Amino acid sequence: MRRHPRRRTLFVIALVAVLAQLWSLNNLMVLQPGLAAPAADFVHVSTPHAHGRNLVLTAVVAKRADALQVVRALFDSSVELRSRSDHLPDGVPWSEYNAVLAELMSESQSVAAAVALRHLGYRVEARPVHEASRPHQSVTYHIDLPRDISFAADGIVGASAGLMLALEVYDQLVPGELVSNVVIAGTGALRLDGSVEAVNGVRQKVYAAESYGASIFLAPRANVAEAVAAAQEIEVIGVDTFEQAIRLLQAIDGRGLGHVHENNSIPRLGR
Repeated sequence: MRRHPRRRTLFVIALVAVLAQLWSLNNLMVLQPGLAAPAADFVHVSTPHAHGRNLVLTAVVAKRADALQVVRALFDSSVELRSRSDHLPDGVPWSEYNAVLAELMSESQSVAAAVALRHLGYRVEARPVHEASRPHQSVTYHIDLPRDISFAADGIVGASAGLMLALEVYDQLVPGELVSNVVIAGTGALRLDGSVEAVNGVRQKVYAAESYGASIFLAPRANVAEAVAAAQEIEVIGVDTFEQAIRLLQAIDGRGLGHVHENNSIPRLGR
């Protein structure tokens, strides 16, 4: 029987290419613009003061990539491909992806409330709890809140909403509106010390904020360049801490963004 080494070689090459493509898709995630909505829809403080709806929470849709989305990413600037390692900690399978993000969201809600309350002078106890059985979240916190605060962030997962949730908690706890004349969107993971950490999907969140009609986008300092590159009309301002974000919003609401920039209180970073 005559052999066809060339045909066999082509078959092996094709098989390797298919396997490589399947491996690539298994290790890719696609990011798309997600929700942009008033943070007031997701936070409830017992006996709140009057507050506005000008603080806008943004989210990104992040899911496992397929071939169609890979092609779409070539033509749609709002769609981005990322390595799964950017979103999933090492050793966490796809089957646990949503559960991991839900844990991070639950943690970020408690941290957001704690940061806002501490800024207002409340004593908030936060005790570290080590979870050796969950390597993707080895340290979490048991936080005792002195006020009744609840969250209804159904459909939003991950830790990146922490900054906007904390600003909303603060807005509901203080008399008057934190900001009334400008729509402020943003993103940023929050630590217990009030520092704002970098997040993923900033470009997609800027798109969502612009579609909503926000005028300003608050971003972690490390994400400013990416946010500015995506912005068309919205102004991007980087923040390092929750306290800095509060001072910024108070200055904007009291005197306007132009006055804040003229006095060099806040650097002008957007377009």
